[in-house]
Amino acid sequence: MVSLAKMDFDGKEGSVDESAGLSPSSTQVKLTAIQKTGMLQFACDAVVEGTKLKYVLSGTEKDYFEFSSTTLTVEKLEIAGAPKNPAVTLT
Repeated sequence: MVSLAKMDFDGKEGSVDESAGLSPSSTQVKLTAIQKTGMLQFACDAVVEGTKLKYVLSGTEKDYFEFSSTTLTVEKLEIAGAPKNPAVTLT
């Protein structure tokens, strides 16, 4: 099983919460010899300061799988505004 989790954060002065404002869902993906891919989800708070989440591999077959990266990076994008809908004329 693969899931997402927040990065480790000890809360000590000077430490940075790399997952601040990111909330991994409880979604898990079951990997098998046939099912080698899946989709994981996370939500963002109104204010997001963090940029990283980590993958968690669990289950009895976890030793048969490995990741090319143990973390994923989140990039904040500014919303450009409401989509523009051009006028449509029906005839």
